Amino acid sequence: MCVRILSSVKAVGERVKVFPSISLNNLFYTLQCDLLKEYMVHLTDKLKKLDYKDPRMPLVINSLVYISTIIEEWSYDKYYIKIAKFEEEEQAPFSEISKSYDLLLKDAATSLETSISSKVSGLLGGYYKQTWTLPQKLETISPSSSAGLMELQQALTFLSHSLAPDVFMTIWSSLATSFQLSFTNKILFKAQFNLAGAQQFRTDMNAFCGMFYDYCTSSYFTSLTKHIEILTTPVETARLWKGEGFKESEQFWTTC
Repeated sequence: MCVRILSSVKAVGERVKVFPSISLNNLFYTLQCDLLKEYMVHLTDKLKKLDYKDPRMPLVINSLVYISTIIEEWSYDKYYIKIAKFEEEEQAPFSEISKSYDLLLKDAATSLETSISSKVSGLLGGYYKQTWTLPQKLETISPSSSAGLMELQQALTFLSHSLAPDVFMTIWSSLATSFQLSFTNKILFKAQFNLAGAQQFRTDMNAFCGMFYDYCTSSYFTSLTKHIEILTTPVETARLWKGEGFKESEQFWTTC
């Protein structure tokens, strides 16, 4: 439908370019703007009804990306620039329409990221509250983290294959940053660990960070990994750091 709408809008412009009257050209330019506005309302209504798992969601967002790109191209067309001058507009042709589509695209991407984050955070509720003084480290990730991390992995995989690259980059980077902060502030800076708990948390965070390595390098998680390095340092070494004035280790360790 997106291509059909743009083809219709473009066809209107192509047919009236031969008209000698600039005022008549302007009337059809207004019609083109109205068609684009109506389609934007249609996409807005559609976005409100879609869940982030719905395969139609990426299609709608990709439509917004495509339309924004085409409108930007039209804004450099001499024909439309001439009409804008006739209207004594200080902005480029389709400027207001372009801003509206860009804003809708930004809101759609934010809404998509927020819905994923909310769902995953809900599934990680038990993980944020679990005890980290463990009798031994598990061979796998913590059971309380599995549902949330699996949901995040599935969302990333789905969107990486269906969303426009620039939009997906915005979403994955936002998710990576927000959960990195959540794990740091809600667990690292609040929980008490013994060595087994520290090692288990490292296993969990390796799984979390690994989800994003198809899209970024490990340096994206430098802050988290540095804290985990301190966390998993043997008590004797941590005490030496403390004696040397390395205060950051104090907030992690309890006596085993």
